[in-house]
Formats: sequence, C-alpha cells, structure tokens
Amino acid sequence: MKQKSWEGVRISTIKDIAEKLNISTAAVSKALNNKEDVSIELKNRVKKTAEEMGYLPNEVAQKLAKNRNNSIGVFVLGIEEVGAAGYFGFKFLEGIIDTANQKKYEIVMFSGKEGISYKKTCEEKRVEGVIFIGLRLDNKYIDDIKNIKVPVVVIDQKIESDNIIYVS
Repeated sequence: MKQKSWEGVRISTIKDIAEKLNISTAAVSKALNNKEDVSIELKNRVKKTAEEMGYLPNEVAQKLAKNRNNSIGVFVLGIEEVGAAGYFGFKFLEGIIDTANQKKYEIVMFSGKEGISYKKTCEEKRVEGVIFIGLRLDNKYIDDIKNIKVPVVVIDQKIESDNIIYVS
C-alpha cells in the first residue's frame, strides 16, 4: 500500500482505505461523507479503518470538488506609510478574522505591493470575496478593483461601483 508523505508524516488516502477494505474509492468517499445510499455497517467499517490508518481528509481536494474554497481575500494597504504600530487596519482585521472563523471561512492576506493586479490576484487565489483596508482614493488600481468579479468591501473609502460596498 503506497502512502503519500508530507515532511516525514505518512498520510493515508481514500485509495489506501479502499484497497485495505477491498471496496471502491467511491464507496469509501460516500461512507466518510455519510451519504444515505451507504449502509451503517459499511460506514462504521470505513470510519474505523480510516481512524486506524490515520486518514485525514484532503481539504484542498474537497474544495476543488465543490468548486469553493471558503476564503476571503484581505488586502492590507498603507502599513509602510504609517508603520505597523499606528496602523488602524489591525482593529478591523480582528473583527474580520473572528467573523470569518465563525462562518468557517479562511482569510488570505495580501500586502498590495505596487505593480500587482488586485483583480488578477483575487482570480488566481479563487477568493469568494475581498476586503480592502487602507485603500486610498489616489490608488492607481481603483479601476482594477471595480472589475473584480466577487463581492468587494472597502473600509473607510467610498468607491462607486455595483460590486463594491464600503464601510466607514
């Protein structure tokens, strides 16, 4: 039985469980996900074997299958201008992170360095929404922000666009 490794840790897969129980990977997946078309007996066998083998669900694969990654992008802009100690955005971050955790979302933080496309970054990271903290109205990428295809929240600046909400 082949097992994938990650930094010396042996990680069992659904395929490993299926081979050990001599059933299909689809049956293992259905059992682990409590699907109704799988008997309680099989669910129990699969779950017991998964636990014995140290199986952990592959979160990346699950997100790909669902075509959702439950992540929100947060662009933290302007820290270098005021210094981290005086940066008001950290107060917002605490609330954003707390709320995201309650809703089972992950936060992906971006620094917003010059020369990057906010829109392209959001698309590449597949975020489901984006929040901008510290955005200035003279930012040359404002039009880029207006073209982002997911919901956008801008803290402390009003930008007119159908996809943008602002909070002040």
